[in-house]
Parts: sequence; C-alpha cells; structure tokens
Amino acid sequence: MPDSAWTSLTDDHLARAEQAVDALAPRWTIRLLTTLMQGPLRFTDLVRAHPGLAVTNAGPKLQRMCGDGLITRTRHGDSVIYALALPTRVIDQAHTALATWAADHLPAADRPSTHTERVERAVAVVHHRHALATLRTVAQRQPAQVSEIRARLGYPLAPVSLTYRLTQLQADGLLARHGSGPHAALTLTEAAAALPAVLTTLATVSAGQRTRVAPPTQRAHPHRTATAPAADGDHPLVPPPYRPTELFSHPAPPLVPATHPTLPATRNRG
Repeated sequence: MPDSAWTSLTDDHLARAEQAVDALAPRWTIRLLTTLMQGPLRFTDLVRAHPGLAVTNAGPKLQRMCGDGLITRTRHGDSVIYALALPTRVIDQAHTALATWAADHLPAADRPSTHTERVERAVAVVHHRHALATLRTVAQRQPAQVSEIRARLGYPLAPVSLTYRLTQLQADGLLARHGSGPHAALTLTEAAAALPAVLTTLATVSAGQRTRVAPPTQRAHPHRTATAPAADGDHPLVPPPYRPTELFSHPAPPLVPATHPTLPATRNRG
C-alpha cells in the first residue's frame, strides 16, 4: 500500500531536501552551525570553541559553508566575522526535527546521547547516495520487489549498486525485507515512514540557501597549496603568486661571472 506522506513529496521538494542534507553532512558543519546559533564570532573565537578542529582545516570548511549559503563572512577592521546566513529559527527547527527523529527511531545501541550527535547521526543515515529517491520509490508501491524499484527509479543504476543501497537502507533500519530470493519484497519501516516531516523541515533550509547569492570565488592554481589563516583569522581564498627568489628566507646572492686565474707569462729561453 503506498505511503501518502512519501508520495506527496514532489521531485523539487525531494531535491531541496537532498541539497540541505548535502550541505549539512560534512564533518564539523552541524557543530559550527550550533555554535554560531549563539551569535556571530571571529574566526579565532570560532575555532577556539572547537578544540578538535585544526586551524588549517577550519578555513576550507568555513569557506565551503559560505559557498553553500549556510553562513556569511564579513570583515570588520582586522577581524573576520562569521554569522548564520539563515535565520536561527530555521537552523534550530531543522536540528530539532533531525534530533527528535533520531531519538525516536534509531536503535538504542546506535542512538547518540547528545543533541548534536543525534543530529549528525540522522543526517548520516539519510545522506547515502540515492537513499531518499529509493525510499520514495518503495513508498509508491510497497511491498516492492527489487526489479520494480530499479524500473521506477527513473535513472539507470547497476544491479550491484542498487543491491548495495538497499542493503545499506536495511542496515540503517529504513527498509524491511519480506521473503527471500528474487521474489523478496521491501517495505518502509516506521522510521522511514516518519521521515517526510523531517524532509519538509530540511527543505526550508534549502529554500534559504537558494535566496542567498554566494560571492564569486577564484580558482586556485592546481600546483599551489593553500596557506594557513593569518593570526587574525583572515584566510586567503587563493594563495598569492610567488617568485622563485621568494622561496628562501634570505636573498639569493648575486651572480658573479666566473673568473679564471691568469698564468704568468713565460719567456722563451732558447
């Protein structure tokens, strides 16, 4: 029997939810957002609030979050200030929906103890490639056989890849398998049936990301590596160009033409 909550999700709705999940999934993203919910912070203060986050890694992560439309970066004098790009209420609602779902539906052995960890775990469960599209396909015709799922996904997916996705969704407690062999059927679990409400909340995060135009970024030279942020937290987006003579701590000595010793003239004795 089709699940009405899942079948009511449009392609655009599902795409916006996936966009939000993709933005929240990278490590440290949710923790940095949680910290910035308390208010804007300087780069140094933001990094100091997360002892496990290295300064050299913080710059690229914050730059990605700016590009994803989650936070903003503003210079104030010698300092760089980071703040939420979306209303705090939107981020808080998304985090609460994810944490509540994890607390209600994840197995007790796999259920984190803190609010932030529950948010991260819930995002990790739904972030698997094709996870949401597969769940909606099963919801449209459950119990659904593997051949039906592959035919209704709408894009080519190798049988091995689909089997792996379905196995992962079963391990995460989102799909239940009935029977065995080629005629086995899959249905949504109670945890999966409760996801559409969470996805609706996540779609509001994606809508906020869409309304913000990210500043243009420059492409770094492929053979140069990014430098660490300066003391005030101003991390350059693109490494500055350099000359070979600038690779040393002291100036290179000037080139002096090579000279050859002159031999004293000898008189011809004869």
